[in-house]
Amino acid sequence: MASALQASIKRFAEQCLQTAKKFRQNPPPALLKFVADLQRIESAPPVPGYEAILIDSGRDPLTARILGLNLLRLGKQRLQEIRAERRLASAIFGVVKAGNATPLVISRCARPIKAALDDEMAMPALCDAWAQAGLSGTAYSIGDLAERATRRDAAACIRLGEICAALKPFIPDPRGRFPSEASVTHELQLHLLGRAYTYDPVDDVFRDPATQATEIAMHTKKFDPRPAYRRVRKRKSRLN
Repeated sequence: MASALQASIKRFAEQCLQTAKKFRQNPPPALLKFVADLQRIESAPPVPGYEAILIDSGRDPLTARILGLNLLRLGKQRLQEIRAERRLASAIFGVVKAGNATPLVISRCARPIKAALDDEMAMPALCDAWAQAGLSGTAYSIGDLAERATRRDAAACIRLGEICAALKPFIPDPRGRFPSEASVTHELQLHLLGRAYTYDPVDDVFRDPATQATEIAMHTKKFDPRPAYRRVRKRKSRLN
């Protein structure tokens, strides 16, 4: 995946160069802005931690800087997605726990689902779980169903319970320790570089370059990469 991404960036840069040559006499403002943004990135300070390890893994300096900046940006974004996913998962677990309760009880359980769906960041995980559960229709239909359930529509309450029970095995478990931004960003780095960790039991530290890169990038000491590594392995096993 990493080599394919690097090749895509290289092809994109070549296409931009060819486009720039076509508009050499009268370049459009959008192209000028794009070139200026690239020049700004190129002249900016190095991305702490990640840029060096990406260069060591074979990326050219500009590609490494762009990837490093995006690791930091996507780490923050992924953390927001996890929060949204957990809110929705917790609401779904609540409906399942209610079982065959009365419409009054289910209507109360449906309100957190409706509120969680207001955050679009929860939708990718919901759509993925919906597909794995083999449910008909689209994942977006659960919003209308939850809305009707909050009004104590008996049929909607029953159907919402059935859908939540089908989704539960395929959504992230909302329980457990919430990951840190450093751990989430490190997980993205592992997906990109595919490296394992190296633990030194004598000094009780992790000495592998990937862990050290995250410590530098995220300004943290004695970072533990194992939770991120376990999440990567779990995701790969699920995809296989």
